[in-house]
Amino acid sequence: MRTIPGPPAPIPPISPPDHLLRLIARGETPESQDWPAIIFAATHLHLLPLLAPWRESVGMPKAGTQAIKGALRQQTAATALRLAVADRCIRQLAEIGIATRLLKGAATCQDAHDEQGARPFGDIDLLVRRTHLATAAARLTEAGCQQLGPTYSREMLADAHVLHHEPGSPLPAHHHWQPLVSPEGVTVELHWTLGDGQADIGGDPAQWWGPGMSLPIGTALAWPDRVWHALLVIDRRKSWDAVLPTITDLRALCGDDRPTDFGGLALRLHQPSYRNLAMRTLWALESIGAAWAGGVIEHLGLSAAADDAYAEMKPDGPDLWRRRLALLRSFPHVTLFIGLGWCAWRHPARLQTHPLPEALAALQLPQHWHGQVSRDEVLTYVGYWVSRRWIRKPSYCLQRSALLFAGLTAIGESCTIVFGLDEAAPAVHGHAWVERDGEPFLEDPLLIGGMVETYRFTS
Repeated sequence: MRTIPGPPAPIPPISPPDHLLRLIARGETPESQDWPAIIFAATHLHLLPLLAPWRESVGMPKAGTQAIKGALRQQTAATALRLAVADRCIRQLAEIGIATRLLKGAATCQDAHDEQGARPFGDIDLLVRRTHLATAAARLTEAGCQQLGPTYSREMLADAHVLHHEPGSPLPAHHHWQPLVSPEGVTVELHWTLGDGQADIGGDPAQWWGPGMSLPIGTALAWPDRVWHALLVIDRRKSWDAVLPTITDLRALCGDDRPTDFGGLALRLHQPSYRNLAMRTLWALESIGAAWAGGVIEHLGLSAAADDAYAEMKPDGPDLWRRRLALLRSFPHVTLFIGLGWCAWRHPARLQTHPLPEALAALQLPQHWHGQVSRDEVLTYVGYWVSRRWIRKPSYCLQRSALLFAGLTAIGESCTIVFGLDEAAPAVHGHAWVERDGEPFLEDPLLIGGMVETYRFTS
């Protein structure tokens, strides 16, 4: 006789990510009735292997123990494969003299519970200098990796110029080279920075991003490192207002003596899923310590002296906004960064309501930054704002040229915006670029070789 199945068991509500995070952070054992929801949440967030230390704890349901063991076995096998691929790639690049650092240190290292492979990660991220990207990609391709990604269009190549100073190298508006796939099917990404459109890596490779991002394989991690990495995974869909209480709680747990780790987390908050933060992040970071604010300021290439200023600023009292604005005005890099962001937001609207000469004339910012901000710093800020996909754009090349024009004139350099049409194109195709001293600036000659000039505007 066939048994009629009953109604399906109700799915337990997802445990709040911050609750699961605190559980992992403190190492505390939850109540027995909380385990079903916690296991469901960890499975949903792909963090089930992180619960391995609790798999035999009192109150853990048998099904939960089996699920954790199965996830741990699968993750251990996947981690072993990825670590082998990473080790091989690092050795291949070392043979030709390219220094690399394996990102996601907390993901690839042995954790505090000696559970090798317990921390999940999906691909191999290798950090190299921007000038080594093409050589490193060629070496890995020769070794059997296949390159993925779309064919570059004219606008994508032009956009990549400003963002990376090299035509057609990394993905436009991205922070890594086109993904490579190893013969084992593992994705390998060559990073030149951690955030979209930000300054690339320089200096001694051994000092890149501190211990939180470059721990040798096999290093035992203290719990703050594990929490730091888990926060990036768990809270990636939450707004800053929702993340802030959790971060504040973590700071109380970890103390103030870990500026590298906290700074690293602040850096990662500027990735695309947090693009709505922008300068608001600088202000919000006041409430959780100078080390966080210093990390963001360093990420944006701002003055290192801002650390002391933020340390002295306390977000209390009725004059908070006056003190904030006074601080912003005291750092020319911050004000220029905000000014270029305002131009990026307003310029497309002006093009629709004003004649072209008037719209371009409005891009000329006051030359308050002459001698205070370098050209390379201007290019960094322009790359950041051009890569913000939520900003309305008439076209990539026009937005890029407009912000270049605004930034260069703001630091006292004379330049010209040039507009042209491609006479060989089957349809109407235009392009815009910037010239300095009569020569195209950061522009591939192939992009403008067939262009007929139609209009130019000089500062």
